[in-house]
Amino acid sequence: MVKTKTKTKAKKKVEGKGESYPFDKIRRYAFPLLVLLLAFIGFKIRYQTASYKYFIDPDTFYHFEIYRLTIKEWLPKYYMMADAPFGAKIAAPLGLYILPAMLYKILSVFGYSEIAVFKLWPPLVGFFSIVAIYLLGKKFHSDWAGLWASAIMMFSTAHFVRTFSGNNRGDGPFLMLFMYATLSLFAYLNGKDRKKYIWGLLFVILSVAFLSVWNGSPFGLMVFLGFASVYAILLFIFGNINKLKDFVRDFYPAYLGVLVLGYLLTYPGIIRVGAFIKFAFEVFAGLILLTLIMLYGKKLGLNYSDKKHR
Repeated sequence: MVKTKTKTKAKKKVEGKGESYPFDKIRRYAFPLLVLLLAFIGFKIRYQTASYKYFIDPDTFYHFEIYRLTIKEWLPKYYMMADAPFGAKIAAPLGLYILPAMLYKILSVFGYSEIAVFKLWPPLVGFFSIVAIYLLGKKFHSDWAGLWASAIMMFSTAHFVRTFSGNNRGDGPFLMLFMYATLSLFAYLNGKDRKKYIWGLLFVILSVAFLSVWNGSPFGLMVFLGFASVYAILLFIFGNINKLKDFVRDFYPAYLGVLVLGYLLTYPGIIRVGAFIKFAFEVFAGLILLTLIMLYGKKLGLNYSDKKHR
């Protein structure tokens, strides 16, 4: 009996020696904290120019005036300080000014002034962009890939010059919203329960939002459309018809919602890329036609017997 107890104790000691350090638990919290630290450093770097008396970029003076006008009117049509006496029509998408104006409405409760929020907006976009690139890297590869991507973006001159305080242009917010729209899309497509539709709705909202901040935003539309085209064709070629049907059921209505809502918002001027949205409609219609052929062409006598024929 004594011998048995001794053996049991010895066995427990050996097992205790073999226990590994809980690296997984540490990584679970360490990586997000490191990314938040990198994002904060990136924010501080971008916010340095907020202390300057004047804006570095000359166009920012114009953007600041339209932003102030948006706070008062929400959907301004003319800038009265140009082309007197009638004023110049505002050509930039109003979403570029509505988003920081909404931020001002929130932060003004805490005593922030119009110009303080205007200077805060680009570095804040930089902060959330650094977090977004980490989440994308983690989603498609690993925590390490996301961490390195966020570290590179923190110091990236290309990203810094579009998101430093006093440079309120549209490509910075576009990139941020596009990355979060991509994350929402894949959470939606990979979801298995009804909660996935919340991600689908978020994908539509974020996609429409990135269309509203930059006239180069059709790039995002075509990335999603290109992804859908290639993915649908590959699923068909390799015979994954059930997966293709699921993808069509989920992605196609969501993308159509982006196009419809985006085009409707061209009327009040929130979005200014109506012509390209029309073009995207045409390309998407072609993809729908191709999808119908892939799904139901066999009934019309097309030979889908093997991969070569497909």
